[in-house]
Amino acid sequence: MEQRAVSSRHKRHSSVLLTFSMLSPLSTLSIAAEPVPTCKEFKKILVTRVGLARYAREAIVDDWRAILCRSSLLVFVFCVPITFSASTAAASFDCKKPLTPVERAICEDEELSKLDDQLDRVYKSALSKVRNREELRESQREWLKSERKKSAVAVAYGGEVNVYGLKHLYRMRIIELGASVITLSEVLGSYTKLTPLTQVDPDKPGGSAFIQIGVHEDYVNLVQDADGKVEVSLWLTYANSHLCRLEGVGAWKANHVLVEQTDKWSTCNLKIISDGNSALLKDLDNCTRMFCGARGALNNTIVPRKKH
Repeated sequence: MEQRAVSSRHKRHSSVLLTFSMLSPLSTLSIAAEPVPTCKEFKKILVTRVGLARYAREAIVDDWRAILCRSSLLVFVFCVPITFSASTAAASFDCKKPLTPVERAICEDEELSKLDDQLDRVYKSALSKVRNREELRESQREWLKSERKKSAVAVAYGGEVNVYGLKHLYRMRIIELGASVITLSEVLGSYTKLTPLTQVDPDKPGGSAFIQIGVHEDYVNLVQDADGKVEVSLWLTYANSHLCRLEGVGAWKANHVLVEQTDKWSTCNLKIISDGNSALLKDLDNCTRMFCGARGALNNTIVPRKKH
């Protein structure tokens, strides 16, 4: 009877298993056949986040399947009931409380939830380093009130939150916050990404579809010259193989590189922001018109740092 009860209890909790492990290089995994404590023998334990977005971060888990210790081997295996809701995912606010459409989208999308958590960490890190903390606080409040809500505009007209656009807003804001405590030496270097080369599909009417004909390594290069200026060169590829190409000289302005280029009719002002991991391009004035093809755009473009 007891054996059947244990077997039933094991099946009930074996639906989802998460594992922490910390192994030294010299460790070998050997687990002796010792009695495994039952879940009910452990008190409530606050579990740190792993795997299931942020559910485990705030969850108090009563049911532990096992705790196994072997000197340099520490393995925690615990059970999480599979009946949890995806809306428990976000960390910077409580997903169990009444939510705005944007907050609900964050709670329900794992990638967006992780971006929200990353943004929270980067903001707190920047806040601990900047001189004018109140200015940064006000900037973040303004972003939360205005920029993030832009993705919720469609909801007012019966639509849904633009999750793709919201993710991009988060990625841009993470870069901006990271750049608030960056130095020029940390920004310099190459940023690259592989972009499909496409052209209009001749078999589809009206140029409504594209076919891939190759791949190009787009880049943004930032190099400091002998005079302390920043030499900028970029090549970005867009649909139908339209390009944005620019070469010029920029100046370091506190936390970004500013490039100014002038033609007969107007002046381009391009702001390049980097947190050391990715470069964010901001077209302040006329740069897309001057340096891009019809389908190209320099504003709000992100290019990750080149990996060696």
